[in-house]
Amino acid sequence: MKALYVTAILFLYYFTTSAQVVFLQMPRPYQLFPRNANNQAEVVINGINYTPWFTKLTMEVWREDSLINVQTKTLTPDVDSTLFRFSSIIKAERAEYTFKVYAYTQTDSSLIANQNEWFAEISLSFMVNPMR
Repeated sequence: MKALYVTAILFLYYFTTSAQVVFLQMPRPYQLFPRNANNQAEVVINGINYTPWFTKLTMEVWREDSLINVQTKTLTPDVDSTLFRFSSIIKAERAEYTFKVYAYTQTDSSLIANQNEWFAEISLSFMVNPMR
């Protein structure tokens, strides 16, 4: 029985430490965001990069299938872990937003997150953002 517990712990440890990018704050599909006095909401995506060979991360913001914003964070090479944070302001309207995060190496890129269908809150009541 002890061998089973040790095996399970080692199995879980391997997969938690082998992650390349961990998102600490990522919106959920169909999540509502509280709007401010200007009818805008802030969407934040942040996390930790554990891969020293990634040179940069890029977030694309799409509104109704049109690219509206691109943000890039340059990463320090040969560093074991790097915190990153992207922030985007979206309008409080009936529109679908998609957020894509890409990781780049010296020669290639990979889509590492593709979250879609987020809405800024359009009702009169305010919701508490559970991601903060």
